[in-house]
Amino acid sequence: MPDGTARESAADPASTAAGLASPASVVAARSGTCGADCIAGPCTLRDMRAAQRVLERHPGIALYAELAVLSHLTGWPMPIPQPPLLETLRALPMRLRDCALSHGVDAAVASRAPLICARVSPPALASHVVTALRARVSRGMWMCLPEEPRWLAPAYQWALLLDALTIGDHAPAGVGPDSRTGEWESVYGRPIGGPTRADQAATVHRWHDGGLRDDTRLRGLAFGLTAPSAVERAIGARAGDEDFGPRLADHLEEFEDCYWPHLYLKRAGTEPAAP
Repeated sequence: MPDGTARESAADPASTAAGLASPASVVAARSGTCGADCIAGPCTLRDMRAAQRVLERHPGIALYAELAVLSHLTGWPMPIPQPPLLETLRALPMRLRDCALSHGVDAAVASRAPLICARVSPPALASHVVTALRARVSRGMWMCLPEEPRWLAPAYQWALLLDALTIGDHAPAGVGPDSRTGEWESVYGRPIGGPTRADQAATVHRWHDGGLRDDTRLRGLAFGLTAPSAVERAIGARAGDEDFGPRLADHLEEFEDCYWPHLYLKRAGTEPAAP
């Protein structure tokens, strides 16, 4: 096919002069989770591959992204990296670090999207998580609220409410419903009936148990639907391997007091891989 640049330029010289036909005018950032540098000047394929290699060379960073997503889906605080992992992240050029976190979080959310999209917006979740990660790494800031029910996966959507009803003393167990009932009903969009707080807790417990009946779905939420999962690649063992638990424990030492992943990854690791 003959080169038609000259003909096209002659047809609309103003657009050509303004650079509207240049690649920069039509190439957008790869994702909504891209960092400021990537948005200002979209990454090349070489830039993207460099970011992916960061996740391959530093399994702790890949695991950080995975656990940050899983923590939001299950209602736990986001992991806090220990100094060695934090220093590794901070030593990376900002654009490369932002791109690596973007790739890690996007992959973690995408691998769970079919299991959460009925309740959680995958793009919004990814944007929130990557913003929180960058704030923690670059400025030592904690961006998340103490409770964020909007990010809970369908299977765990009652976890925070159940904790609130079974922990603390906002109202004695046998004296009327909890004082926060109206607030919760507004947040969750569902009546939380019961003459006493104990009765409310029993109702929510049934709802919560109902979400935990599908082990294959729970495994998919824990690991994602790719095989092998990013968690397994980061740890260096498949979920069914005998040394998976000890390897997981070793890798969790890269984070401060981070024990909750055992509740999801070790339990789900006993189940067959999701299709």
